[in-house]
Amino acid sequence: MSPGPGLNQVPIAALAAAGPLPLAALEAGTWFEPGPSLLSCRASAHSWDLIRTKLARSCDGCRSSVRPMQRGHRVEVVGGLHHVYCRGNQREPIFLDDLDYVALLRRLAKVVERFDWRCHGFCLMPNHFHLLIETPEPNRGAGMQVLNLSYARWFNWRHRRVGHVFQGPYGLVHVTRDAHLMELCRYIVLNPVRAGLAPEPGGWPWSSYRATAGLDDVPAYLSVERIWGFFAAPGSTGADEFRHFVAAAVASLDLAA
Repeated sequence: MSPGPGLNQVPIAALAAAGPLPLAALEAGTWFEPGPSLLSCRASAHSWDLIRTKLARSCDGCRSSVRPMQRGHRVEVVGGLHHVYCRGNQREPIFLDDLDYVALLRRLAKVVERFDWRCHGFCLMPNHFHLLIETPEPNRGAGMQVLNLSYARWFNWRHRRVGHVFQGPYGLVHVTRDAHLMELCRYIVLNPVRAGLAPEPGGWPWSSYRATAGLDDVPAYLSVERIWGFFAAPGSTGADEFRHFVAAAVASLDLAA
């Protein structure tokens, strides 16, 4: 069977009127079709003169120690624990219906398997998402690039959109203490409650809470053992204790604020 026309061959007016694509077309693969190659662009002689001038002005001695991609908050750590968060461009929604949430989780599962991550928690909100991940190898950046790029292309393809889906590079906080890790696993799943989307975390289906609390089966891409280990008592997995740990924070939230 020959492939259908790419998005570049379809009139913009037709795309805008067509609406979101049906479920049967979600994984067809055409969402990954690349746009025009950057190699086709040609800079004028005047443009190159401007580029050379800017480079010359930046090449003074006081800047010789600058090392691109070595910013402190982007350092890759073997066995590192990270709280990663991504927000929609201009705080716009990045999930418009249940199929979008499922699409991101499918891609997360593939990234976890491909890069050998340990995902200890997650929460998908209408205009952003949180991940609590452990990277046995220093490949957090590579994995996030695959996750965000593949989802952004799919989202734009399905909803007939163009432009940025995410606001910018993902946010990152390194986790270096067990107390911080414990609090993060609670903070992340409480996002829907603080936002007024659910009265309690178990009422929001797009987070790791229900699996970690023992209310649902644990998906293959979620690692709950480390979190359970903080709370486990003799004869208990730790799931019940985790549920009580989160419930204590729910009781203290000022939802009227």
